[in-house]
This record gives sequence, C-alpha cells and structure tokens, in this order.
Amino acid sequence: MLSELVTCRRASSIADVIDIMTMVEGALPQTDGVWWFNHLYLRVTLAVRSAVATTTFRDQAFVERLDVVFANLYFDALAAGNTSPQAAPSAWRPLF
Repeated sequence: MLSELVTCRRASSIADVIDIMTMVEGALPQTDGVWWFNHLYLRVTLAVRSAVATTTFRDQAFVERLDVVFANLYFDALAAGNTSPQAAPSAWRPLF
C-alpha cells in the first residue's frame, strides 16, 4: 500500500510533495521510524513552501525544483524500501 501511495504519481510541485507526504503520514503508525522521518521532512517542506512564497530566495523556481527533485528521490527510496529494505538505495536502508 505504501509503495502505491508514492508511485501513483510523480510530484511536480511543492504542493504535490506535501500531498504525497501527507498521505504517507496518514498511512503509517507513529511507532514507525519512517513516519517520524516523513513527519520531519513534511515540516521542512512546509517551511520551504512558505519561504518560496516570499522573497527569501533569489531564484524561487530553482528552490521549488530542488525540493521536488529531492522529494521524488525520497519517494523512490520509500517505494523500494517498502518492498524490501535491501532494494532501497544504500543511504536509505537504515531507515527501512
């Protein structure tokens, strides 16, 4: 089920990232370490969204794209790790 949440669509905006992370958070118990990582990452993404909406960054489009690219890498790792921790990229395996 978790793999389906993160592979059903690719994020193309910070709003998409937030939607997917919110679904992941809702699908996991708070006793799961992935829930806590996702929860923290969601809070960071919400802060980036707020900052992008202001003049905090010189190149807001770049920051949004960076946020989306990294989130999609996380979602790919999450899908792989949900199938088998050994299938996830090595940097992500301790989480899964």
